[in-house]
Amino acid sequence: MQSLPWPVSCVSPRLALKELRYKQDVVRQQAKQREHKRELAQQHLELGKTFLDIGQYKGAELEYRDVLKLEPTNLDAEFGLAKARMYSMIVDGQFNPEVIEKRINALQAEHSDDPHCFVFLGDLYTRLDPGIASQYYEKALELDHHVATAYYGLGLIYDAQDQTAQALAMFKAAVKRSKWNQDYLNSLAALYYDTKNYAKAVSTNLLALKLDAEYLSAYYEMTLAYRLQGDLDSALFYQQELLRLIRNDKIAKLQKNRGQWYFKIAGDSIAFYNLPEKRAYAHYSLSITLALLNRMDEAAASVLNAQKFGDPVTDQLIPLIDYDLQRLHTEQPHFREQIERYRQRFLAPQVEPYPVDR
Repeated sequence: MQSLPWPVSCVSPRLALKELRYKQDVVRQQAKQREHKRELAQQHLELGKTFLDIGQYKGAELEYRDVLKLEPTNLDAEFGLAKARMYSMIVDGQFNPEVIEKRINALQAEHSDDPHCFVFLGDLYTRLDPGIASQYYEKALELDHHVATAYYGLGLIYDAQDQTAQALAMFKAAVKRSKWNQDYLNSLAALYYDTKNYAKAVSTNLLALKLDAEYLSAYYEMTLAYRLQGDLDSALFYQQELLRLIRNDKIAKLQKNRGQWYFKIAGDSIAFYNLPEKRAYAHYSLSITLALLNRMDEAAASVLNAQKFGDPVTDQLIPLIDYDLQRLHTEQPHFREQIERYRQRFLAPQVEPYPVDR
């Protein structure tokens, strides 16, 4: 009997080599998986940063959570998640300003050059001290010129200070960096409207509505722009669509539709925050368009619908409605008779007469 060249109790060299190769394959595969995880985590980190830049904080929060699923101890993701949550504290009024500022300062303790923290400070100070808020936004842009939220914050401050050219530049810069952000588009459209660039006001709001047809803020000013261009059919269509949507409590009370409706009136301003005010104004505005089309019975019915919300609501609307009529007469003087008829029937004696030939 021929003897084997190795002890019977030993493993075959061929088998040992096969086992070694298997273990090496496992090690290589594990290394690939770790590298893939790192790459995925980095992609989520970059997306999270991008979402923070454009003010999409819920999206940023999801991205950072995905990083932590891959790498539970990732410090960048933990910091990003803390920033994503910070904005909710500011806008939801969860804490008083002093508490929020201290929380932001705590984030800055180890990240003193983080641009988003300066944006949060700007957001916090916008109502308290616009001058300080502007400095924070500018500091954010010094650190990172991609941060759209800083441009937008500066635009809001400039707009409130009637620095229209600067506000327009800031809103354009914000839209350039976040071209489908409906709030940015709506604010840009409002400035186009204020500067009588009605065609751009319409096209910008139409883009916002293509992105979301239930975004109510895009409707009310766009319909005014259509009317000031003399396009009554388009104004009527979108006013009726606005009323259809705003009557729906589920749609009207969505977070995206809770923002104010803001109007500038000859150096002053009016803002509507609650649904009765917004619904009453929508009815009044529709009534003007119907009157211009010589559909006075329908206009009267729309005024009655507005008045159902009560005197405290409708009384504050009258100056705005009259201002809309004055501006309409300036832009479309051939509607003079319809405008005066409307004022006499629905606004007198609440408003002072004004010369219709001016």
